Amino acid sequence: MKNKTPSKSKPEPKKAPISVNSSAGKTATGQASAGKTAAGKQSIARASTGKISAGQKFKIVLVEPEYSINLGAVCRAMSNFGFSDLAIVNPKCPIGFTAKKYAKHAKYLLTSAKIAKSVKDAVSGCDFIVGTTGVLRRHKATLRDPATLSEFAKSVPNGRIAVLFGREGIGLMRNEIDMCDMLVRIETSDDYPIMNLSHAVAVFLYSVSKHEIPEFEMASSGERRQLGLFFDALAISCGKELRNPARVSVAFKRVVARSKVTKIEAASMLAVLRLASQKLRAME
Repeated sequence: MKNKTPSKSKPEPKKAPISVNSSAGKTATGQASAGKTAAGKQSIARASTGKISAGQKFKIVLVEPEYSINLGAVCRAMSNFGFSDLAIVNPKCPIGFTAKKYAKHAKYLLTSAKIAKSVKDAVSGCDFIVGTTGVLRRHKATLRDPATLSEFAKSVPNGRIAVLFGREGIGLMRNEIDMCDMLVRIETSDDYPIMNLSHAVAVFLYSVSKHEIPEFEMASSGERRQLGLFFDALAISCGKELRNPARVSVAFKRVVARSKVTKIEAASMLAVLRLASQKLRAME
């Protein structure tokens, strides 16, 4: 079917726009470019209303993914919901034909993804680290107690947020969990709580993208770190009376993160903890 071009001298009356696929090549090109521009259009639209896009705030970090199919499906889900910042830590699967096949028109995310040697490298530049888990209890030494995804999505902190998704087989390691400011779990059935990696990413992105992202003056990562250092000093000063000071320190960090401490609140707590530390040193 050919499209007739209307004569310039005799303009036709205005009609409702009709989509006509003139060729398969043009259709494929249009779909591919649509995937690339979706995130950009969403950002422009949000910027014009003074709101911040979830896609601008979140960095998705896949820790040692094991299957190319999942890697491609994650990219497709990211493009579906307007996310574009992807980091892959020590991929255990090829980033090749299969991954691109399942990424469909989001394979450009595979090309732009940051390949990191460690989680620390992957989350560099982020203000807040969120770990995802489907396991509530595993080792006594590992503090989990995750928030639900619905709770997290309703009160997203400001700044750049890195979201860690663990290995398909064993999830995140203990040291990686301890790095996180907070843990989040998807409310799945107790009979089978562990989701496929790409499915979990899709659910997470959908949940955070459908809520408006509030901007409030939250304590910076440096201020939260200072709170942690002063608290650590107090915990260590308890000596053998405190059984596991490292676990207590992680618990304090999680409480601070989940409560979304503001700059004013952080300054007030820092003043108290600083005075307490000074008095303890004076007593030594």
